Amino acid sequence: PAFWRASTDNDRGCGFPLRAAAWMAADVFVTYNGMKVLEAGPDGVKVQFQFGIPTVPGASAELVYTVEAQGALRVDAVYHGVPGAPELPCFGIKFETAAPVVRTRWTGLSGETYPDRCKGGVFGCHEEPPHIEPALVPQYCGLHMDTQQVNLQLADGKTLTLESTGEAFAFSALPNTAQEIEAAQHITELPATGRTSVMVLGAVRGVGGIDSWGTDVEEPYHVSGEEDHSVSFRIVL
Repeated sequence: PAFWRASTDNDRGCGFPLRAAAWMAADVFVTYNGMKVLEAGPDGVKVQFQFGIPTVPGASAELVYTVEAQGALRVDAVYHGVPGAPELPCFGIKFETAAPVVRTRWTGLSGETYPDRCKGGVFGCHEEPPHIEPALVPQYCGLHMDTQQVNLQLADGKTLTLESTGEAFAFSALPNTAQEIEAAQHITELPATGRTSVMVLGAVRGVGGIDSWGTDVEEPYHVSGEEDHSVSFRIVL
């Protein structure tokens, strides 16, 4: 499960990383609480994995993987909130590709969009190579809202397709993980990993930017750690 997206200049300006620091640790360390086979038959196999969150006692997450009869893999992720939990940067699924992604093609809003910065996005088919924007200090970037489908073209010639199961999702495909971006003070410090870090999100905090990157984001664009959140998508080779 993904609980952390790298900080932005505005996050730092309003002190959000300090308030949400427990989620950066949770993004790296979760407690594996076991798995269950929920279904096994000719129409598919469904397996549930359960996780605890040591840094936010009482909160939990579960991932359900369903191998469908036609060979696609459906992924369902659920976060269960708890009273008093700090605000979340995001919630969803993260993974890294075995070979770097050379180009993403998606059906959704154009450009880089966020929950509070998407009115200028145009719905349609768009494409770009994964990259980190050259900010003075590296920060999170490259989110695409209201996505229905993504084609990830790998350097080895293969294509990985992510499809909506009904409700649109947000995604980013970047050359570095959230932790690598967080640790870098200059873009030249970002390592060349030979992989691409992909996040598929059902909930994500806005970026704000109301007055020179210092005021907190507006209330509708916060992600409560006390509430439940979920995301679902399908992976097709």
